[in-house]
Formats: sequence, structure tokens, C-alpha cells
Amino acid sequence: NPGTNYGTHNEIILAAAAQNFDFFGSLTDGLGNTVNWTGWKSILIVNLADPALNPSYDLTVSGNLFNGAFGTFTSFLLGPGGYWEMRSPVTAYTITNTSQERVTLDPGANSFHVFMAAVGVQ
Repeated sequence: NPGTNYGTHNEIILAAAAQNFDFFGSLTDGLGNTVNWTGWKSILIVNLADPALNPSYDLTVSGNLFNGAFGTFTSFLLGPGGYWEMRSPVTAYTITNTSQERVTLDPGANSFHVFMAAVGVQ
């Protein structure tokens, strides 16, 4: 596979506000340099809300990152304790500055933790 694989991961506290991630133009490496992904190979999103304590803490996942994989994509709900993973192990899904580079995580009116990990190609 051409290019260099880069990974990013975060445990995110969503405080009743959506958070956007842009994989072309907003990532930096360990030296502070901008890293523009040209493709993504895998993504994992986990809703860390406890389903027993917070059964209605759904996470809305949206953005154009998934358009190449699913055609035209709008959003989906990820329930408490749930996870979603997608991989493209052989070739990366292509992204550019205007297409397939963004994902938005929206907790609605709730505040809870989410884990997201992604591997991309530069």
C-alpha cells in the first residue's frame, strides 16, 4: 500500500455539543506539522455511556467520511455501550479536502465519553 499509515485515537468527553473531526487539514504529527490524509483504512467509534445507567444516551454519528463506502450517507445512532468499526484493509478509501474527510459525533443534550480511533494514509 503506498503512503505512510498514521493513526489517531482519542477518548472524548462530549458535553452536550457536537464535535467535528477533519482528517484533511486539522491533524498534526508529533512535531506539530499538518498531516493531510489521502485515505482512511479503519475507524472505530465506541459509545462509552453505561447502558444500565444511561440507556437513552445515543450518539449520532454523521459526516461525509463514510460517503465513498456507503454511497450517500447521512447519519446513524450508536447506543450506549455500542461500537461501530469499518475497515478497508487492502486499499484505503480516498479522501480529499472537500470529500470524505469529516466525521461529527453528537451526544444530543447529554454529556458522556466516546472513544474514537482511526488509521489513515498520507
